Amino acid sequence: MPLAARRFATAALVACIVGVLGCNPRKPLEIDPSLTSSARFDTITLMPVIDARPDRFDYLPLGRDVSAAAVQFVREKGYLVAQAESYAQRPPDSIDIDNVKAADLIALVPAEAHDFLIVQIEKMDRTIDEAGVLYYVRLSAVLVDRDAARVLWRDVASANNTLTGFFTIVTRGSSQFEAAVNASRSLFSTLPARPGSRAARKKKS
Repeated sequence: MPLAARRFATAALVACIVGVLGCNPRKPLEIDPSLTSSARFDTITLMPVIDARPDRFDYLPLGRDVSAAAVQFVREKGYLVAQAESYAQRPPDSIDIDNVKAADLIALVPAEAHDFLIVQIEKMDRTIDEAGVLYYVRLSAVLVDRDAARVLWRDVASANNTLTGFFTIVTRGSSQFEAAVNASRSLFSTLPARPGSRAARKKKS
């Protein structure tokens, strides 16, 4: 397993153990019943992460970290992940993922991306006090079926780093990296496992 994959897998496991994210089930903003009723597809095309932060110069690798975490967590749900190198059309600086319609996104994406995922960094805040530096990352995402022109799943989530530095030691990452992993794991916790996959069978057992 590549080093980056080991880092994110380790961070995901430890996050649940120490209760950073609570690991309690929550409902997504929107979900199509077909995601849980049949194995209608097995590959998701992940588009380049959109960094919608007002100040994108603070911690430039955040988009890279979120993208790598998204690949890891979506694969854990039993899907194959194809990473697109670019959009077919330049996306806006910010997308209202809470309300955007599938038809508005399809034109942005290459024709070969039949089921595509767009992840957006909404914000990253930093708080400094006597306890240390606390990073807060908020993400949003939408999964679209291009052929049917419909949203299959969408959600938003946020998380902090732990302040303890435990993740940064285990994964050799940074505090911002840790917050990105925590937020990504929380975001994709509401994405259903692909029906028939090992992840789905494990959840039923």
